[in-house]
Amino acid sequence: MQNSIYKQFWKYTIPTVAAMLVNGLYQVVDGIFIGRYVGADGLAGINVAWPVIGSILGIGMMVGVGTGALTSIKQGEQDQQGAKRVLTTGLLFLLALMPIVATILFFFADDFIRWQGAQGR
Repeated sequence: MQNSIYKQFWKYTIPTVAAMLVNGLYQVVDGIFIGRYVGADGLAGINVAWPVIGSILGIGMMVGVGTGALTSIKQGEQDQQGAKRVLTTGLLFLLALMPIVATILFFFADDFIRWQGAQGR
């Protein structure tokens, strides 16, 4: 039993770490290309946008991980209907939240930029 738990742990951990490394590499390469071909203004734009993007990703991950954990608990209890209900609730929550976040960002984009201390263009 113990061996299978460790095996399962590494089965899911290694792809997750690999995905994080690829994402980090993507960010570095993106910065190189934008810095080289667009310049300082392009890099400034990325740096101003990243906190907002990171917040959106964080909210999505929070709901996704929470939904996944609760779904797994329900499946472990052999409650397939409960698992489907949790999954449906998580997806509907994200679908309801997306337009709200998009609307807030649309109307307060300039304020978010100003709150970060950005000026100029």
